[in-house]
Amino acid sequence: KKVIHAFISSRLDYCNELYSGISKRNIHRLQIIQNAAAWLLTKSRRSDHITPVLAALYQLPVSFRIDCKILFLKPYIIRHLLMQPAFAIRAPKLWNSLLEDLRQAHSVSFFKTCLKTYLYCMAFP
Repeated sequence: KKVIHAFISSRLDYCNELYSGISKRNIHRLQIIQNAAAWLLTKSRRSDHITPVLAALYQLPVSFRIDCKILFLKPYIIRHLLMQPAFAIRAPKLWNSLLEDLRQAHSVSFFKTCLKTYLYCMAFP
């Protein structure tokens, strides 16, 4: 379990905010890697549907992980990255799509917790 996390999950999360704006085809390729790791961790068959497997592992799908990372960035980093066209469009759009209560969170740790819960509910309705 630790080996899979070290080699796959950490690589998927490394700088994944820079994946903003990549094609759906490339996101799908990353999702295939995450799915294979999830099947291996749970010893599920490849024919088993992946959504319940990811939900049981509390792992967001790749596209949601990217959005989560973008929203976790500190404001000064966001200002720097806004010069990149894909990021300049995606970050404000994500922020504006959040619930008002979530945007008004009283602390960063509370915001992160609520954001993960919100995205989890969006990914696994």
